[in-house]
Amino acid sequence: MMAQPGSPTRDRRPSAAPALVFLLAALTLALVSHPGATLAQTVPVWEPVPFGPVLGPSTSSDRFDDIDFADRTHGWMVHRANGEIWHSADGGLSWQIQLDEPGTSFRSIAFANDQVGWAGTLTNGRTLWETRDGGTTWLNITDSIQGVDPAGICGMVAVSDNVVYGVGAFFGAPVVVRTKDGGQNWDSKFVNDVTDTLVDVYFFDDMTGIATGGTSTVSSLDGDVTVIRTEDGGETWERVYEGTRGPGIQGEWGWKITFPTPDAGYISVETISNFNGLPAKILKTTDGGRTWSPIEVDGSVSRAGLQGIGFVTADVGWAGGRGVTSLTTDGGNTWQQLEHFSTLTGTGQLDGNINRFLVVDDTTAFAIGQRVYQLNGLDALITDVIAENTLPDAFEIGEGYPNPFTDRVTLPFTLSRAQPVGFQVIDVLGRVLRIEPTTVLPAGEHTFTWDGTTLQGTRAASGNYIVLMDIGSSPEMKHVVRIR
Repeated sequence: MMAQPGSPTRDRRPSAAPALVFLLAALTLALVSHPGATLAQTVPVWEPVPFGPVLGPSTSSDRFDDIDFADRTHGWMVHRANGEIWHSADGGLSWQIQLDEPGTSFRSIAFANDQVGWAGTLTNGRTLWETRDGGTTWLNITDSIQGVDPAGICGMVAVSDNVVYGVGAFFGAPVVVRTKDGGQNWDSKFVNDVTDTLVDVYFFDDMTGIATGGTSTVSSLDGDVTVIRTEDGGETWERVYEGTRGPGIQGEWGWKITFPTPDAGYISVETISNFNGLPAKILKTTDGGRTWSPIEVDGSVSRAGLQGIGFVTADVGWAGGRGVTSLTTDGGNTWQQLEHFSTLTGTGQLDGNINRFLVVDDTTAFAIGQRVYQLNGLDALITDVIAENTLPDAFEIGEGYPNPFTDRVTLPFTLSRAQPVGFQVIDVLGRVLRIEPTTVLPAGEHTFTWDGTTLQGTRAASGNYIVLMDIGSSPEMKHVVRIR
């Protein structure tokens, strides 16, 4: 663990490319170190894909509900109203219908690879579908779920080829469905002890994840937004946040989750009724989802709050989906509203029905509503800001002592300015044995101590280990030896 004075503030896709994670961490450090920096000239722009489908006129409430990519080339999305699953084999430039199943309300989709994927629906008895040939054929596998039947599967996430989670429903009892063997077996868990509804889910790894919903019931929509968290693969869940509605708000619930970095995350909040014209709100975490705080989206006022939310860095993101789309470049402190895309003028960005943002990798991101939009300039945003704002090293780390060690080893380090610092302990095979979450530490002298235990709580074997100090764009390693 790290020893430091005071109580400093602790700083999505689980399969996001490692390059993206590294670049975003560096970008976050650059912006923290340069609070006066402006992104006005480098904020990327959303543009309709050239050969994408369009749903109805601009006044329509129809939309695509969810999107996922197995890699940069192969993508899928669902259209709930028409019971359709669409596929792109050219990186999202064009799309074709793969499955047309009228009467089946597809709501969520997740792919483990370019062949195997699943779709969730809001249709009783048809809530879970599977493909094992890239979407050429789809089968209803709802009967394979062992346990309570979900009323619907509103959100899904494929953590790996083997581990997939789904949650639902916004209109029914809260259920988490899960497979740990690539879809060969599915089980479900009723989590009404921590929430009453569930809408979306996000996992950092096989074991640790969050889900969001609300305290409203099937017969009532007068609840508050909730966030729940698990660290044991969904065996147990803890409520880590429950909101408080503003005056004139009949009810609210969490809708979509986005994590641009392992520590920084956001949740959109949908509402029913807004008699006092309050601004929409989102939730924000800076400690990996352990704690959350509400943030008002100034200028965004609607009867139903927000749905889609997406951040490409810890500071730059969009929130919309209920007629108003807003942009922030400072982590939600300030917002500006966007003019929506017009087919008449060819100008504007996004539309008022955005339900999902997806970051595929460090150059590619999509948003879906009435159209499919791709983000132009994501790579330039990350690269330019890092190049302009990266500072020289401002730390020193000493050798571990005692070394070799039996019970514990301590590494001293000094910071010349406040900045985020994290630690990992890695064995000679590259396996991570211990993680100390990133924490923003003040300038001064600090220490990191490893007591020789692993993530599972067992004692590490005798041998050679690497302590990795992650300080934004300047990682540092030290070699330690454990003996018994």
